[in-house]
Amino acid sequence: MNDIRPFIITSLPFWAIVFCLYFFLGSEEKIYLFFTAFRPEHPGLTTFFTLLTDWGNAFFYVVYSTLLIRGLVKKEKSLILLCGYYILFQLVISFFVVRVLKISIGRPRPGMGDQFHPFSIQNKFNSLPSGHTAEIFGAILPLALWRRKNIICLVLGCFGTLLAFSRVYLGEHHPSDLILGYFLGSLSGFLIFTFWKKKNADR
Repeated sequence: MNDIRPFIITSLPFWAIVFCLYFFLGSEEKIYLFFTAFRPEHPGLTTFFTLLTDWGNAFFYVVYSTLLIRGLVKKEKSLILLCGYYILFQLVISFFVVRVLKISIGRPRPGMGDQFHPFSIQNKFNSLPSGHTAEIFGAILPLALWRRKNIICLVLGCFGTLLAFSRVYLGEHHPSDLILGYFLGSLSGFLIFTFWKKKNADR
């Protein structure tokens, strides 16, 4: 139960943006058409979200690499374990499971029609779930559960939400793709933190 509060705070920005998308813009088709028209009129914002979608997850590679180096240099096994579980569960869930689902489901990306193409390896039919969203929530949630402070959880949640939203803004995903990606990323994040906390308790 102690992990529920930081999880909720970290998740609040994500659910707020999902609610706003559906409530104010309507169907996923309308959301796609809105941002298709919106992007050319706001090149600065489009550049920002392009950079975020390209480099947002990479930023956390640096964060966890820094923690790993610190753990190795200062011989802090706790940090080494955290980074080890991060690599393990991100590979299993955010890489392997996400890609299996993308290919198996075969959902077309926005603007590519409504017909599903199961077991297609074409990128245009690999929309569900959002890999960016799964990866970012798998990265931020262990840090939020570790640090637990409200402001840290909120900042991490806002960063993750902006990255996830960038996929809809840029026309690469439907909002429902983000939702499944969020759940998979949250699962990864909880597994990373749970295994890490248990291992620390056993030491």
